[in-house]
Amino acid sequence: MSRLIADKFVEFLGQPIISVHKPGGGGSLAASFAAKAKPDGYTILFAGTSPILINPVLKKTDYKIEDFIPLGMGGDNPNRLSVKKDSRWKTLRDFVEEAKKSPAKLMVASYGKFSFSHLVLEQLSQVANIQVTHVSFKGAAEAMTNLLGGHVDAAMTSGVAGMIRRRFASRR
Repeated sequence: MSRLIADKFVEFLGQPIISVHKPGGGGSLAASFAAKAKPDGYTILFAGTSPILINPVLKKTDYKIEDFIPLGMGGDNPNRLSVKKDSRWKTLRDFVEEAKKSPAKLMVASYGKFSFSHLVLEQLSQVANIQVTHVSFKGAAEAMTNLLGGHVDAAMTSGVAGMIRRRFASRR
């Protein structure tokens, strides 16, 4: 998403912009990089809530929320519980029912320990009264790759809208 926005900034500013992806730590690595950058306006952090609002509260980081100045909202990217197309679960109810029958057996990926996706997974577990095994990855792409490779049963991530659109488009 940051690359799409960077392209619009290039048009507006008439200056080249380099988008650097820094996965890891639920966004903490990128936030740390941005917080340590010279405050000259040349480094902008494009991040979700995890690295700025959640991580400094739940774990030790080398930055704090006051190190950043919010510029605006770049988009809305909700988390979704995803399974492979050929999965035995066709609905969330199917998944929850199996999780209740086999506590902690189902492995669910997130894009980082204490990331927003991890917290959403924990909330789902509480609300549905289920236990799953959380598997933390460096980012949503790695979590989805492991889901598609069959290494985990499901993934609680954002950034899957493109895959969903392709799936529904192929049904038409």
